Amino acid sequence: MNNIYQGMLGDWCMMLFGSSVAGERLGSVFSLSRTISGAVVTPLLAYLSDKLGVGLHCFFAIAVTLSIMNVFTVGLTTWSAQIVTAISMCLSYTTFMVLTMRYLLAFLGKELLGSSRGLMSLGAALLGFPSQALMYDLIAQLPDTEVIHLRLPLQVAFLFSAIVTSLWSAHVLYTGLPSRPLIYDRDANGAAASALD
Repeated sequence: MNNIYQGMLGDWCMMLFGSSVAGERLGSVFSLSRTISGAVVTPLLAYLSDKLGVGLHCFFAIAVTLSIMNVFTVGLTTWSAQIVTAISMCLSYTTFMVLTMRYLLAFLGKELLGSSRGLMSLGAALLGFPSQALMYDLIAQLPDTEVIHLRLPLQVAFLFSAIVTSLWSAHVLYTGLPSRPLIYDRDANGAAASALD
């Protein structure tokens, strides 16, 4: 979702504000926000949430709240709403990345991190494809002289992202994380079976 939004900033700002300069400025806000949230804010939040004992719950709350908020703020036609959307997109993205990495490490351990991250990215792409197809279909069908031409497709994509984030978060919070990676249990069971043979 981040890349789609970032790629549409120029057209979106031209439609909202009638200026390509606004698109460049919002793109700069987006890039700076992504850098700051990824390099400073999210690691600091991870450290504090671990120290305070709120762990993943804090990150799930942030990711879900921001992804739902984006559905509404992206459709507002004010400059401040677009800045809030750009910043919250970056924060929701970086917090969600921390969640997925912790999830993968908890279930699979560091040995399979690369391949499992690749499979998770593939799954996310396959889930996101219908949303993107609908978004681009709406762009093609809606009148390109009105704000709804880009507002509705963006809101549909943001809504899909919020639903997926919320469902995955609820699932992980409900099932919890294992105390140690599952691969270790499988290896231990395999080693025990081999020892018995």
